Amino acid sequence: MASKILNGYTWRVSLISPLILCSLALAQGQAPQAQTPSGAALISKMFAYYASATTMTGEIHLTQQAQSISVSLDTSLAYEAPSKIYLRQALGGSEPRVWLITSDGKSFTYDYPNQVRYASSGREPGRLLEAVSPSPSIHQTYEQIFHASVFSLGDVAVPELLAIAGKDELQAIKDMVATISYMGTDKIGGDVVNVVGGAWKAGPRAAVSGQYKMFISEDGQLKRYVQTEIISLKMSSAQMQPQQVISTWDVDLHVNAHPDESLFKVVTTGN
Repeated sequence: MASKILNGYTWRVSLISPLILCSLALAQGQAPQAQTPSGAALISKMFAYYASATTMTGEIHLTQQAQSISVSLDTSLAYEAPSKIYLRQALGGSEPRVWLITSDGKSFTYDYPNQVRYASSGREPGRLLEAVSPSPSIHQTYEQIFHASVFSLGDVAVPELLAIAGKDELQAIKDMVATISYMGTDKIGGDVVNVVGGAWKAGPRAAVSGQYKMFISEDGQLKRYVQTEIISLKMSSAQMQPQQVISTWDVDLHVNAHPDESLFKVVTTGN
């Protein structure tokens, strides 16, 4: 596909015939040069890789750092089409927290939205329970279960959206990507990966507020995602000076792997 026009942004993929390059090189008496990959083409290949999944297992490890302070959050994920999903997030540090989504294909549970769950220091509310098929004409997929639970999670960023890889999730990623540049190659765990990066924004109408880098394997897997932002927080007593926050997600997801069926047990209390 030569171009995509989505939500006001144009993504162009230059396709130049290798024969033309070879002919030009021979005419100049030079050996043909390797063609530089297109950043947009690499992102499209990554989207296609995850959108093909009918099952998924894996882990995502987030480390977020500002000055000398860092926190970590681990995500464990498994799903099986059409409607089974397990997603657990655990925040480390001095104030540990856990978020959990479970579905056995018949019913699903998730935590109350964060603004309700953490509204006070009192006892936490229980978990929400819904039917996968609330009526004969409705059967919710794991993507729709994820949508219903998105405000009840600790982290929803590019790696989680890519893991689910529904139409809405992929569009959300496109809305965050303001510019796309190919930045060469790097190594992760001894494997060579392509690096794509550029300007980042929080949504389709938001201003650019950071930078991103995607580390993508040759077959389209996201191995690492890095996002750098300048964030200013208002505290009860004063406003903090703007701080640079660097978030790094290390990604280990397995497309069309075989999930452990015991993970899909519906958890109705605790998490």
